[in-house]
Amino acid sequence: ERRHLRHSELAAWHFALAEPTDLNRAYSWYAVAVALGDSASERERDELLKQLSPSQVKKAQVDAKAIFNRIKSGEG
Repeated sequence: ERRHLRHSELAAWHFALAEPTDLNRAYSWYAVAVALGDSASERERDELLKQLSPSQVKKAQVDAKAIFNRIKSGEG
């Protein structure tokens, strides 16, 4: 549970606090949190999806997969 919270906190930081706001990175971290079992992050991820272009979504999904793989391998 705590690990999921850290990932969603990273997403929230990129969405609300980063200058400039990084919607791609926020989407990536919410997607990672969801992939790791944090169903509470689904709504935030889906809301961000509406704000991104198809090419931005594709890049964010590629980034999310890379982050997820690093975490699962113990590197992240």
